[in-house]
Amino acid sequence: MDAVRVTCGNAVHPGHLDLNDNRDVAASMFPLVNIVVGRLITEPKQIQDIYDRVLTTEQKQCVEKRDRKTNEDKE
Repeated sequence: MDAVRVTCGNAVHPGHLDLNDNRDVAASMFPLVNIVVGRLITEPKQIQDIYDRVLTTEQKQCVEKRDRKTNEDKE
């Protein structure tokens, strides 16, 4: 995330376009951003979709009950 923040943050300044920017660095940012989106958005959604598809409502309620109990024990 630091690589994206620093590299991209330095590259965007209103009214300024630097044609000498490093194309290799710019091209590296695309797959990196895709990895971040995959891990933070796509994968959690896929996991939730599988969870919703394979567990019944009753099973989900048991899991939620267990999680509430676990959280109460931590407090």
